[in-house]
Amino acid sequence: MKLYFVFNIILIMLLTACGDSAKFGIAQRADVFGQQIEYNDKVDILWVIDNSDSMADHQANISNQISSTMDALYATKLDFHMSVVTTDMRSSLSYPDYLKADGRLIGDVKVLKNSTPNIEQEFADMIRAGTNGSTVERGLDAIYRALSEPRLSNENAGFLREDALLAIIVVSDEDDSSAQSSSDMIDFLNTLKPEFSYGNQAWVMNFIGVTELSSTCTTLNQYSSPGLEYMSLVDYSGGKSSTICTADLRDALFNVRERIVQILTEFRLKKQPDLETLTVYVNGSILVNDSNNGWTYNAENNSIVFHGDGVPAADAVIVIDYKPKIL
Repeated sequence: MKLYFVFNIILIMLLTACGDSAKFGIAQRADVFGQQIEYNDKVDILWVIDNSDSMADHQANISNQISSTMDALYATKLDFHMSVVTTDMRSSLSYPDYLKADGRLIGDVKVLKNSTPNIEQEFADMIRAGTNGSTVERGLDAIYRALSEPRLSNENAGFLREDALLAIIVVSDEDDSSAQSSSDMIDFLNTLKPEFSYGNQAWVMNFIGVTELSSTCTTLNQYSSPGLEYMSLVDYSGGKSSTICTADLRDALFNVRERIVQILTEFRLKKQPDLETLTVYVNGSILVNDSNNGWTYNAENNSIVFHGDGVPAADAVIVIDYKPKIL
């Protein structure tokens, strides 16, 4: 047993000496070819929930099926913040229901973290945001207000971190009616969360809603309203859009979770590799080159991206061994 342990330590040291080694994440601390590279693993997830009168079943479906998303966050050992705002932008505080409006984070615990007690129940309750909200859904305005002053330093303090990926997930069965346009929001989010120093994106939008004009995907009044404004931001940021008009939303939640994890686990290489020599090790074991449950090479970013069961935990030792391509 001692000999086997020493052999593995030597193997990892040898691999580290001839490739790139990292703990995955998003905020790079160093970028030195052939040496250990430390990353953090922070993600701030803002859910934007439509709380108009047609959303009761949709909220319930997501709330009842959210455990797989939570399990994935725990399995990858991410350092996450997770909060919820609604699409109701009425600012009056005259009625209790309106206390959750105008870009304020909702819930008894405003910012859920890895260490939050009874977190799954807390989050499920937050997703069930009610149906007393305005019928004029203003999700983009809610995002803008939630992530701007004075909210950001007061009611919503503690959610947003400078060195974390910002992942926004909008859940709505109608398009947006905000004063902010999709182009306005792109400018705002690019300013709020500019690219990290090593080139990776720092924000991503995802949408679970009406994705196309359809007589079978409508509101209570049989009105079909694809979320075009939301999907513009999804397309721009490379996020995921999924239909809300199904009782089983596990695929939609998986798609969103998968995209967030892919961004977090993308590791940019220092040099362009000879692809035939690329080998990826996780905790000393070879990981297969596979787009479902392994890794793939992204030529555009000169990076390794992990997928499915191949996504390593945040504390894993990742060694990417290759010979630089001779140009």
